[in-house]
Amino acid sequence: MPSARPEAASSPSFSFGGTGFLLLRPYGRWYPAVPVWDGPFDWDPLFYDQFYATWEPPLPTPDMLNPALPKGVLQPGGHVSGFLYFHKLRASEGRVIFAQDVIEAETRERLATIRIPLILE
Repeated sequence: MPSARPEAASSPSFSFGGTGFLLLRPYGRWYPAVPVWDGPFDWDPLFYDQFYATWEPPLPTPDMLNPALPKGVLQPGGHVSGFLYFHKLRASEGRVIFAQDVIEAETRERLATIRIPLILE
C-alpha cells in the first residue's frame, strides 16, 4: 500500500499473515520478509499517489497500515488474512457491496467475482 507517503508507513511491524501469498514486486521494500511475485500483474503504479492525496493527515496511521493487505498474488491452496480499508464510506450510505474479480495471474482469466455485503454502522 505505501507509495506517496512512505512516512506514514514507517512502522516495520506488519501484521497481515498467511501462506502462499506473493507480494507485488514494487512493494518489496516495505515488506522485505514477504516473497515477491514475478509474473504478470495488472496494476496502476500511480493509484496510491492519487489515493493518498485524498487522505487528510494524520491518516493513514501505522495502526491502519500494519494489518492492511498489500497487492499480491495468492497461490492455489494459499490463504492470507488482514484488513481492507475503505476511504470515505459513511454510515449514512447504509449497505455497501464489496466486489472483487478473482483473476488467474498467468492467463488473466476471470475465475470468479467475490461479492461481500457490508453494513456500515
